[in-house]
Amino acid sequence: MELEGVVLKDKMADSEAELLQLRAAKEGGQEKKQRSEELEKELTVLKEKIHHLDDMLKSQQRKVCHMIQQLQNSRTVIQERDQVIRDPEEKVIFWKLRTQRCVTRWEYFLEGQKPTSLPTKEWKPNPHRLQ
Repeated sequence: MELEGVVLKDKMADSEAELLQLRAAKEGGQEKKQRSEELEKELTVLKEKIHHLDDMLKSQQRKVCHMIQQLQNSRTVIQERDQVIRDPEEKVIFWKLRTQRCVTRWEYFLEGQKPTSLPTKEWKPNPHRLQ
C-alpha cells in the first residue's frame, strides 16, 4: 500500500507540473485546454485514491494496535492464572516438606525410646500411614 501511495504521489506531482506548464503557456489551442481539463480530472482522481490509501493505512494501524492490546491483555490474564495455579502448588510442596520433617522427627523419637511395656494398638505407629 505504501508503494502504491508513493507511485500515486509521483504521478500526481508529474500531472501537476504538466498542468502548470499548460497554464503558463498563454497561447494554447483547443488541444491544450482539453489536455488541461484531463489533467485536472486525473489530479482529482489521484487525490481521492491517495486519500483512500491513507484511510486504509490508518485503519490497518488501528487494527494492529487493537490486536497488540488484545495480546497484552491475554498475556496478563495468563500470568494471573499461572500465579493462581502456582500458589496452591507452593503450599502443597510446603506442607509435604513439613509433614515429611514431622514424620522424620517422630521416627527419630520412636527409635530413641525404649518401651517399658508393650504399646497398645492405639499407640503403635503405622509406618505405611506416615509415608
